[in-house]
Amino acid sequence: MGSSQPAKALVFMVALMATVALVLVAVPRGASAVNPKLIQVTNAGTAGDGGLVQVIASCPEGFGVTGGGYEIESINPAIFVHQDTAVHPEANDGLWGWMVTLLNETGGDVDFSVQALCLKT
Repeated sequence: MGSSQPAKALVFMVALMATVALVLVAVPRGASAVNPKLIQVTNAGTAGDGGLVQVIASCPEGFGVTGGGYEIESINPAIFVHQDTAVHPEANDGLWGWMVTLLNETGGDVDFSVQALCLKT
């Protein structure tokens, strides 16, 4: 009987990790939080053909940015990400954020989104 305890603990840990993963994946776009001190903010944009577009996901007042990134709706070697970086409050109306600048040379529109991971300060 003693050997089944580690197996039960392992099953519990796997179930717990799967539950946490589901909670994280199920969080909707926009300002969202699993922990109210740590939120994700998303802002979407569209780059027209030949267009250089900058999109910023801004953290709410009272939050600092801890990281960020982007998601492009299509994979194409004619899409170029020029900037993928944090934005200082002095350059963004007093708010921290995450900025992505994208150049589209695909011949059509490209939809993308920018995410900022924000921590309550």
